Amino acid sequence: MALTCSQHQGFTGFPRSDNLIRRIRLINFMSHDDTVIDLADRLTVLTGPNNCGKSAVVAALQILCHNGPSNHVIRHNEKECSVTVDTDDGHTIEWRRTKLSPKYIIDGEVFDRLGRCGTPDILHQILRLPKVKVSAGEAFDIHFGEQKSPLFLLDKPTSQAAQFFAASSDAASLIEMQALHRKRIVDSRRKQKDLQARSTLLEDEIAGLDPADGIAIDMSQLEAQYAEFALIDAQCRELAFAISAVQCGHRQVDEWQSRASSFEELVATPSMIDPEPIGRLLCELQFAQTQSDQIANECVAVHQLTAPPILDDIEGRRQLLSHITATAGRVDLSQRQFNSMLSLEEPPEIVNSESIERDIVAISFAEQSQLRLETMHVEMSSLVAPPEWIETQDFSRSLRVLEESQSRLDTTLLAAEHCTSEFAQSTENLRAWVAENPICATCGGPMDADRLLDLDRSGEGDHSHG
Repeated sequence: MALTCSQHQGFTGFPRSDNLIRRIRLINFMSHDDTVIDLADRLTVLTGPNNCGKSAVVAALQILCHNGPSNHVIRHNEKECSVTVDTDDGHTIEWRRTKLSPKYIIDGEVFDRLGRCGTPDILHQILRLPKVKVSAGEAFDIHFGEQKSPLFLLDKPTSQAAQFFAASSDAASLIEMQALHRKRIVDSRRKQKDLQARSTLLEDEIAGLDPADGIAIDMSQLEAQYAEFALIDAQCRELAFAISAVQCGHRQVDEWQSRASSFEELVATPSMIDPEPIGRLLCELQFAQTQSDQIANECVAVHQLTAPPILDDIEGRRQLLSHITATAGRVDLSQRQFNSMLSLEEPPEIVNSESIERDIVAISFAEQSQLRLETMHVEMSSLVAPPEWIETQDFSRSLRVLEESQSRLDTTLLAAEHCTSEFAQSTENLRAWVAENPICATCGGPMDADRLLDLDRSGEGDHSHG
């Protein structure tokens, strides 16, 4: 397909303006696969055969300027289309449409999510092809004309023509001011009616509150009466508390009198054997039992401890490391000596060959030693690095603490054994005393050594004085 751009050379009625369109490129837009149109100065006509896509160029420019409905402009079996315009001042504006939504790319900056018929603000600052808006909010497209529509404004009502021509004069501003003034008058009247209705409502509420003055006087009297009643109620509560205390005192007096009458009927108590030795013995037995339990718990805790770890032979490894370091130094010295010998020149002829033979033997021995040291060095290089020095101060401190604990445990065990023997001796003494005194001197009841021992252990004996 070919489009011819023609130019009327003799037409000079339009002055030159900035931001002239120099190139139009349509890709997959309606009937255009990939069409590039380079425009000359003062282009006025696009000519070509029928159905070659002239109207599609105009539709592409309209969509580029206004982002109108464009679901139908993508060529069949294509995923997107684009319209690109280059201006003479270096701007590039591209409108791109996919099956989902359109977007603009202006000088490399992407503008998307524009909404229905939305355009970037910078678009018409560059192209200067916007619609002309009048006071009523209607917009007129003065830059593009439809192919089958009449001349501009001839198919429109006279009111729209008047609005359009009034938009270019001060009459449009005056009409807009009048409409705004009428709107403010309507709003003010509506607000006045609302305020009057609210004023009437408030006056009715105030009239309904007129009897509140008498209520305030009655409330002051009621508050004074309430204060008197509260004072009387507090006095009543105090009197009730005093009456309750008196009644409680009477009950206590009756109880003490009953006890006194009961005690008068009792006979005098018999003389008692001095219980102080038995009390001291029971205290010692209780103390020995407590120490025995504590020692048993310490024994259980100590037996649960793990044995301390066995320390490595650190001194032997330190000596081995020193030996390896010294051997490496000797190997390095031998290597440097050998390298120095390689740079030596041939020695002069010596008559006495015995010393030379001895030197040769020494050199051979040195070479063997060097070879042996190199072999040893290779074997030692595969060894892992010696472990880091472990601080043994904490282990020593723990060992000392453990030894002290073991010493205290031994002492405690000896004391426990001593206490156990004393407890056994005291038990035998108690049984012997009970055998000598089988009858209680206080109540005359029989004495049982096992019950006394249970009383000492648990504190709950069943020997009671009748």
